[in-house]
Amino acid sequence: MLDALIALTADPADEVRDWATFALGQHAEIDYPVVRAALHSRLDDSYGEARHEAITGLAKRGDLSVIPILIRELHRGVAPGLLDAAVALATPDLCDALERFTIALQSRSSLSLCFAAFSSTNRHPLRRKML
Repeated sequence: MLDALIALTADPADEVRDWATFALGQHAEIDYPVVRAALHSRLDDSYGEARHEAITGLAKRGDLSVIPILIRELHRGVAPGLLDAAVALATPDLCDALERFTIALQSRSSLSLCFAAFSSTNRHPLRRKML
C-alpha cells in the first residue's frame, strides 16, 4: 500500500499527486527514508497544492531542510496550509516571512497562536506586536 501511495505522488495528474502527497504528509508517524524522499521530490512540484502538502509533511517530521523552501513559498503568497508547517517547525527563522499572514488573515488570533509556539522568539519585535 505504501509503495502504491508513493508512486501516486509522481502521477501526471495534479490532483492525484496532491492527494497522494497529502496522504503521506498527514501521517507523520510513517517516517521512513522512502517517504521523506517522496515528499522531497514534490518540493518543486509545478502544482502549488502538492508542493504545500510536501512542505507540511516534512515539517511535521521535523525536517529543518524545508525552512528555506517554506520561506520561499510564504513570500510567493499566503496559503493557510503553510501555517501548519510553520507551527510544526516553530522556529524564529520564519517570523519575518509570516508577517504576510497578518494582512491575509485580517485577524491577529491565528498568527498570535503561531508565534506563541515559537517559545524562543520572545524578543522578536513582530511577536511583541502580535501578542
